[in-house]
Amino acid sequence: MVTRKQGGDGVAYAGLLLERALERIFAAPPDVLELAPAVSGRPTSREQTRFAFRLLMAQAVRRTGWWMFNHVGIARAQALVPRLVRRPYGVLLCGIEAWDASLSDGRKRTLRDASLRLAISDYTASRVASAHPDIGRVVACPLALLPHTPAATSLEYTLLDRIHDQSVLIVGRMSSSERYKGHDELLECWSTVLSQVPDAQLVVAGQGDDLTRLRGKAEALGIAHSVLFLGYVTDGTLEALRERVAVFAMPSRGEGFGLVYLEAMRASLACVGGSGDGA
Repeated sequence: MVTRKQGGDGVAYAGLLLERALERIFAAPPDVLELAPAVSGRPTSREQTRFAFRLLMAQAVRRTGWWMFNHVGIARAQALVPRLVRRPYGVLLCGIEAWDASLSDGRKRTLRDASLRLAISDYTASRVASAHPDIGRVVACPLALLPHTPAATSLEYTLLDRIHDQSVLIVGRMSSSERYKGHDELLECWSTVLSQVPDAQLVVAGQGDDLTRLRGKAEALGIAHSVLFLGYVTDGTLEALRERVAVFAMPSRGEGFGLVYLEAMRASLACVGGSGDGA
């Protein structure tokens, strides 16, 4: 299988689930090629070229009968493999990146040429099939969580001491090109929350290039005193956050499934989500 690893986000977790499933099906660990940038962010051109070469060589020696990609973006590399040695492949469809009506020709061709299109929920399967009816059948396979094991990372106690039991938590990447997670909506309604619960605190975990804009928006709305932007937090700290806050809220409009809701529910947190997507 081929996986994209992005520091523990939903796509990376879905890839891990896929890897475990293949291991159980075939009673042996699958061969894994990982596209993991040395520095956080997008892989460099050199890293992408090296990855494509490894993918080509793995198929040229025919050590594996077929390949499974956990994201349509990296599955495009399959088009660089000559047809003479190209093996059948499948693609895991995670959500908005696959049902976008403006999907590039290269990505649509990648989906159309795949032997298997596996969606992470019925919602994602129906959205992709509706947006791209010419790519072929899309099969739904809802995700789950792996058995819980306590995170081995250290806790950030100075940060945790600032969190109280009237807090609302949102966890997600803040990208200027993906403003659908619900950060803006939470900020815009927060003054109403404060009018009912003056001590309420909005805790925002995650990073991205839209963080500065959201900080400025909180200031402009006059709610910055009750909004805590944490940036990146360790897995252990995130687990402790779920134990301290009162509610998990992510009113997203573009989740294909939403593993973060499952993680919050496993921590016995009430969840606020949107009714218009996979949540």
